[in-house]
Amino acid sequence: MSNDTDVVWISSSHVLQRFDRPLLQYISQYMNVDQWEYHHDKDEGSSIDEAVNLLDEFLSQSSHPVHLAGHGAGGAIALTFARRYPQKVRSLPP
Repeated sequence: MSNDTDVVWISSSHVLQRFDRPLLQYISQYMNVDQWEYHHDKDEGSSIDEAVNLLDEFLSQSSHPVHLAGHGAGGAIALTFARRYPQKVRSLPP
């Protein structure tokens, strides 16, 4: 993650990534965007808490709060992270 990142897009679905690209290309014209992906094998369990902990490790590289964005489970991860670490989040888009 770059220290000049403004927005972190959270993805948790390989299938939805093709829909993310046009939006991310548009946003990246105006802000610095990084992507963070949470994926697990079909046979292993997953939890929002595990994803939030991993996202916290990723964002520990940033010296300033960032905008978090995502849809579906990515949005749920962003919301849970923002509730747990409000000082690390600049905003969550509606």
